[in-house]
Amino acid sequence: MSKKLIYCFDEYCLDTQTRVLYRGDELVPIEPKLVDMLLYLIERHGSIISKDELLQGLWSGVIVEDSAVRRSISLLRRGLDATNAERYIETAPRQGYRFCSPVTIRSDAHDDVESASDAPATVASSAPVLTARRRLVSAVNPFFVLMIMSISVVAVWLIVQWYSRASDFAAKQLTTNSAELPIIAAAISPDGHMIAFAEEDHLFISNANAVDRHPLPLPKDVIPSYIVWFTDGAHLLISGIDSKTHESQVWSQSVFGGQPDLLIHDARMAAPSPNGGKIVFVRNENQLWMVDRNGMNAIKIASAPDKEVYGLHPQFSNDGQSIIYCRAGRGDYRFSIESKNIVSGVITVLYTSSDSIFDFVLTNPDRLLVAKREHEAEIISVELNARWPGRPKKLGAWPGFTTLTISASSNGRDVIVLNAKSISGIFTADVSEDGNDIANVRRLTLNESPHRPAGWLNDSKTVLFYADREGHYDIFKQGIDEVNAQTMVHDEHDKYFPVMSADQRFLFYFVSDDHVLRLHSPVTMMRVSMDDGTKSVIDTQPDSYRLLRCARQDRCVLAEHAQGQTLFYAFDPVHGKGKALSRIKWVPGMTFCDWDISPDGNFIAFIDTANDPNVIGVIDLRVSPATVARLHVHGQDPLRTISWDAQGAGYYVSAYNSEGDILRYLHISSKGDAHVLHQELNAVDGRMYASPDGRHLAFHKPVAASNIWLLHAQ
Repeated sequence: MSKKLIYCFDEYCLDTQTRVLYRGDELVPIEPKLVDMLLYLIERHGSIISKDELLQGLWSGVIVEDSAVRRSISLLRRGLDATNAERYIETAPRQGYRFCSPVTIRSDAHDDVESASDAPATVASSAPVLTARRRLVSAVNPFFVLMIMSISVVAVWLIVQWYSRASDFAAKQLTTNSAELPIIAAAISPDGHMIAFAEEDHLFISNANAVDRHPLPLPKDVIPSYIVWFTDGAHLLISGIDSKTHESQVWSQSVFGGQPDLLIHDARMAAPSPNGGKIVFVRNENQLWMVDRNGMNAIKIASAPDKEVYGLHPQFSNDGQSIIYCRAGRGDYRFSIESKNIVSGVITVLYTSSDSIFDFVLTNPDRLLVAKREHEAEIISVELNARWPGRPKKLGAWPGFTTLTISASSNGRDVIVLNAKSISGIFTADVSEDGNDIANVRRLTLNESPHRPAGWLNDSKTVLFYADREGHYDIFKQGIDEVNAQTMVHDEHDKYFPVMSADQRFLFYFVSDDHVLRLHSPVTMMRVSMDDGTKSVIDTQPDSYRLLRCARQDRCVLAEHAQGQTLFYAFDPVHGKGKALSRIKWVPGMTFCDWDISPDGNFIAFIDTANDPNVIGVIDLRVSPATVARLHVHGQDPLRTISWDAQGAGYYVSAYNSEGDILRYLHISSKGDAHVLHQELNAVDGRMYASPDGRHLAFHKPVAASNIWLLHAQ
């Protein structure tokens, strides 16, 4: 008789033959792919399983998005324990996942029980247990069973009614601002009668329908990022960033007017206590501080563990005795909303999630409203002190949107959310003679699909870019005075990083069948003749970070990556890759090693992410072997993208501020002096390209149409 293995942990048992998971005597309804993943992890109990190994083991031969593993892990965790995400499956940052619960193995034929570790197996028969169960069932009175079933039905009905109240919210959009004038912060008053909200240069207070608007003064040069009401309903607490000094600040503003008061320097995401006497805020991303209402007597109350941050605004509990905050891991998807008692220091975990959490708020009674996103933006309600805790209830969902802010009245019956729909657009601007200023910033691509600039044609009037307009990335060109783009290359494959040869005879680009580029995704390099449209394959390599750059002079350079290095090769438009020119250190999987070739083809500039991301490395190709000089950029935080200016005398660079709130678009001189051209709140990428004549700049920046929605309890 063949033995059927059953893996058991806590109250769960997984039948390896039927692929069915049981909790006690109940079948757990999870989809087969999740059962396969659970079995895969249990069979490798205690070992860290990488994302790539899970993809290969569970989706071998099937093309799936890179996020499939994360989504499946999230669903599996939720099916096992909705309140403690890592109870059974823990995340090893930047490594993978590990099944961490003790496991026993049972044989169905002989009820063998053995440890999942290397310990010797022991045998324990389950026959007495089964016999006892049969005796118990046979002794039970049928009337008693009927009574228990009736009580259970009533109890279940009461529980359903109790929790269904959480989802009885009606959603209504209050504002309709365009992408050119997004709302960037919003909050509802404690009594639910008023709303305060901000555009980049204006602050308003209005009735609950956001119709009767009254302007309030904003602090000079401050871009508001977060607004919260004091419980007196007469004052606002405004967290923002000084656009000139880039310092994070907290201000107080009366709703009756007057000038705002600066309370705290170097502070983000502030919130007042219930009695208004204290303020809690975040400093340096990983510290929680508390001050008096006037900004005095600051004390640090918590520090995040290594490689973690306080990514969302903290707030006080309803009794003012605890601080509620959200811890998030750097570079992975681990969010934990926790409460820390100010006096005792006791920490209580309120909610955990492997989905992205964007904001949360505690309402009365003890209900936690969480704005999160997996496949769509959604607001869920978590009952903290429920007698019969169940799954969180969904209050609202917005496919294609991201919820930036959530705010609730004190009774929790009125909730406003700030939803944003981001558009990845290309903009152009006129450049001053010295390259240190831009003017006439205007949006080039009016289509609402993702767009990425790639350069200019030789006429200095036409931008080359790639965009996902039909479910895959194609290559386009568009004149700066034109409304519509012209398709240059179109087929069913995703095409990335197009570049024209110096003489404009050939267009090169990279093709991938993996819509989400991974480090070792197979990428094919293509060439298109501009004379007759003939396409030809150059080669295919497992290197999604390959880049080709061509100077205005007759020189191209190809960068490839292997064994922690970026290798630069000469590249001929007709004959392909030539001799090696230089190499630099690179950290695989961390970021693109961003680089560019100078207009005359004699130098390569790169961001030295492997050593110091504040340094621009410059490779001199005129000598052999090539030499490397380094330029420190003064007064800036880690650099992200780089390209040469038209004269080859400086660089266009994007860089974040220290908190990661603002992306700055910079022109860097040959001496390392930085001039801010433009800045965006919560932007990414920011790559810039100068036209060959140096008069124009094309750059990428997000456009977000963000508006206020009201959720009102029925």
